[in-house]
Amino acid sequence: MEGEAKGGSVESGSRKRDKLDSDGAKRGSSRTRNTGSIMYKSLRLKQALESKIGRTIEKEIGLKQTERDSIIPVVGQGRRRLKDHIEEFAVALKTSLLLPEMDEGEQKQFVEAKIQEFVSDLSGLRMEKIGKEEDEGGEMQEAEVPEFIRGFKVGVPRAEDCLERSRKARLQTAEKEFLERHRNCKAEVEGAVVIEEEGPGDHLVTEIDEESFAGYREGWEITWGNGHGHSFENLTLLSSMLFTHCTPGCIPIDAVVGRTFQVYSVRITETKGFKWPLKVYGVVAARDEVDRHRNPLFLRSREDCQILYKEDSFLHLTGPCRAIVSHEPVDIEIQLRVKGAKRSVDRPLMSHVFTFKGEYLHHLRSSLVNNRICTIELSYQQLKESIQATLFGVRLAESSPFDFGVRLVCSSLSQDPKEVVGSELEVVLFDSKYGEMPMDNGYLNLSRQVVSVELKGLLRVHIQTYTPSGGIAACGVVFITPKTCNTSHHRCVVGDSSVEFTVAWSLLVEDEMLVLMNGCVDPYEVLPRMHPDVEKLLGLPESSWG
Repeated sequence: MEGEAKGGSVESGSRKRDKLDSDGAKRGSSRTRNTGSIMYKSLRLKQALESKIGRTIEKEIGLKQTERDSIIPVVGQGRRRLKDHIEEFAVALKTSLLLPEMDEGEQKQFVEAKIQEFVSDLSGLRMEKIGKEEDEGGEMQEAEVPEFIRGFKVGVPRAEDCLERSRKARLQTAEKEFLERHRNCKAEVEGAVVIEEEGPGDHLVTEIDEESFAGYREGWEITWGNGHGHSFENLTLLSSMLFTHCTPGCIPIDAVVGRTFQVYSVRITETKGFKWPLKVYGVVAARDEVDRHRNPLFLRSREDCQILYKEDSFLHLTGPCRAIVSHEPVDIEIQLRVKGAKRSVDRPLMSHVFTFKGEYLHHLRSSLVNNRICTIELSYQQLKESIQATLFGVRLAESSPFDFGVRLVCSSLSQDPKEVVGSELEVVLFDSKYGEMPMDNGYLNLSRQVVSVELKGLLRVHIQTYTPSGGIAACGVVFITPKTCNTSHHRCVVGDSSVEFTVAWSLLVEDEMLVLMNGCVDPYEVLPRMHPDVEKLLGLPESSWG
């Protein structure tokens, strides 16, 4: 199209010069100007269009700044389409060699006319019908067209041509939208997520969420950032088996028994603007005062997202990596997104920080974290005088009870084995309903391994196998007395078979700095004070330590 316009302009040059008056002939002689001048003027015209388009909308339609900003994204599919029109118009002018034949006054009139034409087309409000106008009786009459526009019929984008291109563009847009809906329907059938259109305030909600989280992150970086050798995304490096190797009776001063924060489940209860199932990825992590690093509970990349269904919307937790110490407030950081057909259409689900203040409460609690588009339920409990247990080496000793799946859960009980524990107080270490059975040489790879246990209580390990229909085929329970260090080996009878596993016991770390001080004490400095619990245990007065 552009090539034809250019060729037509060259071939009809002599005829145009014949029709022009003497002033026009003088201006026509400027066609010998070089291409650089033409491109420069085209650029100036493009800039004029971009700068005047907003003012014209405000002046002609009577919209204020805020109203203008609200209508432009909706009308004509936003500023991007508007810029496409401007680019197309500038290219048409450049190829038709039109600019050199106009003086400044005619260029100004031409720009104003085209602005009116494009604004009218984009907004759907025909403010000025170039070429036609309606008389008082309702009949359509031909309107007066500026002389300088009539003279350039070759290579000039006429109003009818602009409307035709606009109609074609709208048809192409409608076709693209239809194909996109078709792909979404197909994706839904195949199990992919379908994201609905955002509501009027949904985008604002996600922006407020992300700005609030960014403020929280900035405050953390100022306090604990690079000056302290920490990065916001760093994961904790402290092991849940840090003191497992210790000899009973020879406990380091930095190993303690204390309060821990145990998370049982994270569930998405309500959503707005999304259709189930959801493909969710992101991070849910705890940050305590031990090392101020992230202790991930849920951590998935976009390629490894979890599919959530409305009837089962629990996140598949794989952490924490070590016990969460709750002597001081604990932050639960939530950054979740919903995966779309491609990365550019992914949408934020929630960016929020939930803070547990360290209250001295030890019963099960549930807290709702919500914004306008999502509600997340956290189920957790604070355990007093607790340690950490790590389960590993889960091995099938006899037969094969895992043919149709298995579920392994743990609970922290009081000293009474007959205590009734509901499913809401169970820490799910593995459940085959979340995927395939990851077994190698008879060993089961647990998705979650660390559990907090009260030292004066019991650890209950419950294993159950599934039938082909998903029912319970057999189950077995083992009650274990906690230890402060070392490991213990156990066997659980499940139906006609048995499962063996190992538990590694370890005390808690109250502060990472105490661990770093081990082996780095200056012999000429005063010895660091022992932990108050150790002093009390040894019967040493506080005054004896400098």
